[in-house]
Amino acid sequence: MTEAWIKTLHSLDNHEVYLNCKNGHPPLTEAEKAAKRQWEQEHEGETYGVGWNLSLDHMVTDDEGGTDKSSVLKSACYMMDEDVPADVQHLRDIVETMTEKQQLVYKLHVLEGYSFTEIAKLMGTSIPNVKKHYDKAILFIKNNF
Repeated sequence: MTEAWIKTLHSLDNHEVYLNCKNGHPPLTEAEKAAKRQWEQEHEGETYGVGWNLSLDHMVTDDEGGTDKSSVLKSACYMMDEDVPADVQHLRDIVETMTEKQQLVYKLHVLEGYSFTEIAKLMGTSIPNVKKHYDKAILFIKNNF
């Protein structure tokens, strides 16, 4: 996986998000436009925030047009580490205490399968330097696990 490929994927994701935001919400009514103009005059230099989530709005809109997203959001919530074994959580905690570079190299190489060459290109450093951070990360895990 090359840096150029990663940048291409990010740009495609960003473009999709832009199009979804641009085309995925209803146009403002005249009253909403007036309220927006008034707010922008009162808060010079700030951006007027408007957020839409049409999928949630559609799911929870009642007959009168009111929305209560709490029930949908509550059912969507879950504990991220709910069924994680204790040793896996311990390893995660150890990794979180490593230096930032050791964490990055460890995660890219072990969890995502990048080669040391690819990691060196992404980090803008040498392969021996990446290998040094990896070796320190592995030693840190061995000493603290």
